[in-house]
Amino acid sequence: MSILQQGQKNWNDPKKKEARKATIIEVARNLFKWKHIPKNRQYWSLCGECGCDSGLKQGTELDQLLQQKFLTIDQFYGVELNSDIHNMNTKIVDAHWFNKDIRDAIDSQMRKKNFNPAIINVDTTNIPHNAVTLLTDIMYSVNVADIHNIIIVFNVVIKTHGKQIDAFDIIKEMENNSRFASKYTEGNWQFPIKEFYVYSGTGASTTDMCSMILMRN
Repeated sequence: MSILQQGQKNWNDPKKKEARKATIIEVARNLFKWKHIPKNRQYWSLCGECGCDSGLKQGTELDQLLQQKFLTIDQFYGVELNSDIHNMNTKIVDAHWFNKDIRDAIDSQMRKKNFNPAIINVDTTNIPHNAVTLLTDIMYSVNVADIHNIIIVFNVVIKTHGKQIDAFDIIKEMENNSRFASKYTEGNWQFPIKEFYVYSGTGASTTDMCSMILMRN
């Protein structure tokens, strides 16, 4: 199975804010003409740090999205496994916070009939094999919930601690994963942007990330 043939677009040093703008905000505005996500929809993210002692931390994902008027705070569903980071995030009231695996968080909201994402930012720190497994599970949940007009932003580590893979290895991992192929086909998913987004980690990090965009109409 050949899922797609993608060219590669390199980002020399966009850092996280520029990467978010390019792979989330501008993509949503281009694909669905959304100035902001629809009022009855949600934004899910493996969010990392968003909070501080005084509340919202400047420059973080949630802060950037609010500054861009891309969502309202109650539309944000942030998932973080690190308890210390999660506890700091909960200082931001009105957003929704989960200190658990994103699959468990999604399941809990599906049982409450409260899973209606417009965007899911799967910002992993995983290598392709584990990341594709996670992505497949999330796609399965979206298929089961019958969510349409949705974007998944899929981020994977391609260089860290001196180890590096080619971005096309992500595609190979998808093509060799029969469960991914099944959920991709069943859900009529597509890769609407025939490019990779490759960018450096923040600060002095030697980590490189690769972003891919999936869409379900």
